[in-house]
Amino acid sequence: MSVRIVRLKSGEDVISDIYEVTSNAEKEEDKQPVAYQLRFPFTIWINGGMEAEVDGEIQKLSDPEVAMEQWLPLCKHDHIFLKLDEVTAAYETHDSVIEQYTKLIEAKMNGEREANPPEGEE
Repeated sequence: MSVRIVRLKSGEDVISDIYEVTSNAEKEEDKQPVAYQLRFPFTIWINGGMEAEVDGEIQKLSDPEVAMEQWLPLCKHDHIFLKLDEVTAAYETHDSVIEQYTKLIEAKMNGEREANPPEGEE
């Protein structure tokens, strides 16, 4: 998994398993990036802000609450392709955020398996 947070041109932050999609050139060195594939994308944000003002002084919050929500919940698939110019930045995040994201994806996948049993196992 290559979990990253991408900042979109819209200002939205999306966490996902991200892969670069390249052109179909015959030689490896001729392949050019054409898009990003986001697998299991979730919108991510921080509730409550990163700083709090107490008695006129700004103090950093030590444990901000990170919230995630499925991005494009009506999408038929668990992946989407984005044009390169839609992404302004992609970056690694803290391990604790990746752990929270991974647990969310595992729960989603387990829930789908239970809700949609293979044919003949109903």
